[in-house]
Amino acid sequence: MPLCLAAALLLLATATSWFAGVAAAGRVFNVSDFGAVADGRTDDSEAFLRAWTKACATPGRAAVVVPRGDYLLHPLVFRGPCKGYMEVHVRGVLRAPPGLGAFRGCREWVHFSSIDGLLVTGGGTFDGRGATAWPLNECPQKRDCKLLPTVSSGS
Repeated sequence: MPLCLAAALLLLATATSWFAGVAAAGRVFNVSDFGAVADGRTDDSEAFLRAWTKACATPGRAAVVVPRGDYLLHPLVFRGPCKGYMEVHVRGVLRAPPGLGAFRGCREWVHFSSIDGLLVTGGGTFDGRGATAWPLNECPQKRDCKLLPTVSSGS
């Protein structure tokens, strides 16, 4: 078995085992249980924040789970510090709102702040709708331009 495939299988087994341990301990917080609709039209931001807040306050390992579906998210900040390690397990599509109107005063679309031990897994998608925003990027033409919103982590 090629070394890369063996390493990938080992990583997958480790992540799967870790997630199973979190689920068995009852520290899984499904965004659907907090009101997320996953229809691609309803703003699911508050449901995500409620799930995050509950998971972040849980000692030990906790996971916020995003099942398959299409979730509309306005700009969010997932804040720490948390009481333990955090996993965000994304299976669905997290989609930014169309246009830049929802980003007034925001530099990031999804931001993880002051979190030690964050793991993002699941194979889902963060869709910032870049193709619709790229024509609005003035930075190639102007030195003093406004940057487009991003997904980021940091303080």
